[in-house]
Amino acid sequence: MKKIAIFFMLALLCVSLCACNKEDLSITTNTNSSRSSQLVSLSTTTSKNSTSMKNKGSTSKKKTVNKESSSKTATISKENSFSSKEESSSSEKEDFSYLYPYEELQCRTIPYYSWQAVQINNISTGIKLELQLPKDWSLSKSGADSLHISRSGQNIGIITSDQLPEPEDDYDLHLSTLGNTEASTLITQYTQNDKTEFYHNFEFSTTVKGEIYKTSMRVNYTELDQTSAYKITDNILAFSKENFFVDPAEINGSKRILILGNSFISSSKIGGFLGDMLNTSHNGYTVEAVSIGMAQVTTFIKRQDILDSIAKGKFCYLFMCGFYSYESVAAVETIKNICESSNTQLVIFPAHNENLAMINLAIENYDDIPVLNWKNEVNALINGGVNYNDFCVNDSHKHSTPLAGYVGAHMIYRTLFKTTPPVLTYNAPLSEDFVKLKLEDYISSGGKITNKNLTVFEIE
Repeated sequence: MKKIAIFFMLALLCVSLCACNKEDLSITTNTNSSRSSQLVSLSTTTSKNSTSMKNKGSTSKKKTVNKESSSKTATISKENSFSSKEESSSSEKEDFSYLYPYEELQCRTIPYYSWQAVQINNISTGIKLELQLPKDWSLSKSGADSLHISRSGQNIGIITSDQLPEPEDDYDLHLSTLGNTEASTLITQYTQNDKTEFYHNFEFSTTVKGEIYKTSMRVNYTELDQTSAYKITDNILAFSKENFFVDPAEINGSKRILILGNSFISSSKIGGFLGDMLNTSHNGYTVEAVSIGMAQVTTFIKRQDILDSIAKGKFCYLFMCGFYSYESVAAVETIKNICESSNTQLVIFPAHNENLAMINLAIENYDDIPVLNWKNEVNALINGGVNYNDFCVNDSHKHSTPLAGYVGAHMIYRTLFKTTPPVLTYNAPLSEDFVKLKLEDYISSGGKITNKNLTVFEIE
């Protein structure tokens, strides 16, 4: 009996020990499962505010993973967590916003339909600059050399022939070149009365015979976003250098003017207008206008008869059209050399359909040759409100009309003789009344383009 009692007690003890081991095992398993569940929940968290999404993600993970997958999920979750921290740290290291403090400021975007054409004439140098500026900007005289810029009665900037103050710092240089004219814009930083302020600084410079002439503009930074600032630099019109022309009487003794070009010369009747003006003035000068269909500058270096006439000093001035190709730009060198041999003044004089890039290249390559930009003058009048069809024939080449020819003749006459042309006679291709109807006060204002869409200001 004692043996049976002892055996029975040992059996109970074994059963008890087995039960304890099962409970311990259950606790361990549940603990691991709980940790796995927490790690799964961590791996599916996407936002601090999305508590319900955490629970759903956590729940779905619990339903689909076993112990092995829980272990894998935990490893991935930890790696993702560390990766996220590294990315966050890397992002913080690459934050250079402090280098561009102006970017926090809100700037105006100027719609495409809210621009105006403004012409700035420097009467001391004879240089004209046409700019596209926001329509709600107002310009007013501020001394002899400056214009104030205002909007809604508040002063926002200045245009001046003087140098702008040197900024403490500058950012984001943007350059644009048109012929011998360069436009640049910078975002600049100044400190005034312990207050940091930002501006757009613009500089427009042109080089004439080695001399650089500048016009500067500064406006509050918030007045223009980057695209609008670039529009100003990228849409400048070429400078006119009329005051750099020599008096014809001081050239070579000739009183004959030569115009060389293609069918735009004949369609515009520029020779007829200029001849009428010269006859009426009784100054003894005459004009010869040569029109060869499809001609470029290259065409005329092959015309020995014309080259010989130039070389003999038959003409005091040669107005050269025909800039359509790189070859035409290169051919200017030949014409230039012959003109220099006879002291004939060569002038770059592009017609309305000529290639803008080639014109600019010629102006840049031959900065010692004066430019009278017939093409730009017509465009400025169109921008100022004159109907496009009044200047251009409706054909495949958009040939210039006689009204455009009058503009070209007006440019040549007022440039050479420093006065407005006389009234047209009945021999002219168009009547004076018709020209007045179309061009308004352009005729008597010395070529100032004062039509409704173009405002002209003068500085010294």
